[in-house]
Amino acid sequence: MLSIQGKLTIISVALMTPLIAVSLFSEQLIRQQLSRIEFALQGGDAIVDIWDYTIETTLSPKELPKPVNLSPSVLSMDGRLSGLQEKLHDPELATHKRIQAAHDAILTISGKSELSNILSSKSPELAMVLFDRGAELVFRLERLASIGIRLSKKNELNQYDIMNVMVAGGQFKNVADNVGRVTRIEPYVFPETARALISHVGADYRKLNSKFQGQAAKIVMGADKHRDGQMLVVEPLVEAEVAFEHGINAYWRAVMTASVDLIHQDRAELTQLYFLVIGGLAVFTVICAGAAIVLRRSIILQTQEIEAAYRATDQQNQELEALRRQAEHESHHDALTGLANRRYLERELDIRVRNARQAAGGIAVLHIDLDRFKMINDTLGHAAGDFVLEHVADVLHRETRSDDVVARIGGDEFLILSYSKGEHEPLSRMVNRIIESLSKPVEFDGNLCQFGASIGVNTATGKELEDFDSGRFLSNADIALYSAKEGGRGRYVFFNKALRAETEASKSLSDELILGLENGEFYPVYQPQVDAQTGEWIGVEALARWEHPEKGGLSPSVFIPIARRLGMLARLDEAIMEQGLKDLTHWDAVGIHVPKLSLNLSEHRLADPAFLDWLETHDLPVGRLSFEVLETVFSDDFDDVRRFAVDRLQELNIALEMDDFGTGHASLAGLLSFSPQRLKIARELAGPVDTSERHARLVSGTVDVAAALEIEVLAEGVERKEQADVLRDLGCQSLQGFYFARPMPANELVKWWRGNMVAKPSRSSHAV
Repeated sequence: MLSIQGKLTIISVALMTPLIAVSLFSEQLIRQQLSRIEFALQGGDAIVDIWDYTIETTLSPKELPKPVNLSPSVLSMDGRLSGLQEKLHDPELATHKRIQAAHDAILTISGKSELSNILSSKSPELAMVLFDRGAELVFRLERLASIGIRLSKKNELNQYDIMNVMVAGGQFKNVADNVGRVTRIEPYVFPETARALISHVGADYRKLNSKFQGQAAKIVMGADKHRDGQMLVVEPLVEAEVAFEHGINAYWRAVMTASVDLIHQDRAELTQLYFLVIGGLAVFTVICAGAAIVLRRSIILQTQEIEAAYRATDQQNQELEALRRQAEHESHHDALTGLANRRYLERELDIRVRNARQAAGGIAVLHIDLDRFKMINDTLGHAAGDFVLEHVADVLHRETRSDDVVARIGGDEFLILSYSKGEHEPLSRMVNRIIESLSKPVEFDGNLCQFGASIGVNTATGKELEDFDSGRFLSNADIALYSAKEGGRGRYVFFNKALRAETEASKSLSDELILGLENGEFYPVYQPQVDAQTGEWIGVEALARWEHPEKGGLSPSVFIPIARRLGMLARLDEAIMEQGLKDLTHWDAVGIHVPKLSLNLSEHRLADPAFLDWLETHDLPVGRLSFEVLETVFSDDFDDVRRFAVDRLQELNIALEMDDFGTGHASLAGLLSFSPQRLKIARELAGPVDTSERHARLVSGTVDVAAALEIEVLAEGVERKEQADVLRDLGCQSLQGFYFARPMPANELVKWWRGNMVAKPSRSSHAV
């Protein structure tokens, strides 16, 4: 049981504790407010000094009074105050410029010292007079004073100057009216002399301004002719403005002095309150000591809570750091295979180049591209493709060293970055292992995925690392890869300078091909086709040639692969077709009738809707035009788009011929579906028929199949009479080759035709 004294103690503590807390809080607030007021009073004293200095400067601008020395505490409020103080004391600076600097300093000090905020809380009108309306009026006075001073320095005023003076006069009047309104704001009693001075100066100024504007109006409107010696005198206006500004400064100085006195009263009242609170705190010191025990326990509990919160925060930071590391890893690695990506590899490449320089070593890169990967994607789907890519990643990790960087940089492209001294043998062993491992089929969902890899290798050592270009280094590996794929896939090639020279030459020729198409450098030559039985001329085949401005005539074997790679085959076809149709029209005009003109059509043109649109825009010769298409176009997967194109060509009475038959993989089903008008047996089959019984049987079988399908047969590459005789006897209806004529330009074809009107050609003049 507690004694009565103990219970009273507890009750007293319970009752006094809030009072003590309030007292402590009040003491802190009062101390803060006193500190704030002391700071504001320092600013107020500085502002009064500046205002006194400004008034004296206005009265005697040539003799500057004693400088204003702002205290270090005031100067520390804002770094600009030092510069403004220098302007105040600069005798070379114009009066209105010094006044502007004074008011800039006043506004800065009032804001930084919170003087304006304290006055606003006591009287918004008073604060507006000092720091809002006052700043606006001073700005206007400074602006107008500068106009007046500039005009007063001129010997004569033109009409433009007079207009400026009238505008300035109107603004002066606005200033006077605004000051009048300011003087009516009297939250407290201020010295009568200040208001009287402003009123007197304002009245005098308005009279001068009215007279001045009247005189200016006469000159502007032409009432008086402006002549030499007659000037509009602006000095009185400037003098009135200076006196006017002096009155305003005196008024504001009085307002500021009274305002500072009010704040001093607040400080005295707060000081008394402060000591009263301190006295009360002394009474409760003992009670507070007891309460300290309770507070200590509370602090301990709060400390424990803070520590728990800190531990939770630390745990959260660790989780965030783990997420950051994961995000960074994902930004540098491929999501599917987990391999490094191009960004990571390029960063690692820079590091390894620096290491190789320091260690006098070298680096190597392997650029790997999968063969037949697109076929897996197209036939088995992207799930199978993803499975293959993951398998490739496993193989590359297994067949490389632990310090090699394996990266996936594209769909089916990979890069391996390795340290190397430049020897080919160690790299060749690794490359061969990779090619061998990737050539083994893998099973996915019951299907075998058969693919392979082609690899380009590039190394850099010694001086090659001194001026290293990472882009060129990787590009060289890409060039080597391209050479490997061109050589038959499933191979690897080491980069050398000859490969780059060849690539650059190909690039140059590609640019020249595009320019050549624009300049009309491509043209057709024509090779006659004859009837196998009679030797009569039955048509010509147009073959593309390129008259290069520097390299001379180039054959299709040079430019067709480049045009295919550039996607320019369609433009090349159209250029040859355009000229072929023009030549056919010309031959008709000179009396030479060419029964049929055969034009080669690139493999994708039948599936191009723009091709039919192109045909619709031309006047085509009825029944005298045929298109030769490779047999690979007419495989079993002959789609609806190409079938529609074939039907449309038949409607236009344009024949279709299957070119180079026997070198592709056209099936009988494809022939039945396509039904071309003519098969052109490739020179590889027709060439040896007079010396090879096997080739003769193949040609004979082809002729029998064509006859069953009611398709005409033409044999290409005929170079000897014996060959022509055998092909004729085997059933070929028409022949074409050097034995009859070489391909020739359009003008030479005219001469050839006129010299070969007889049915059968002379073997001596045309045999090769």
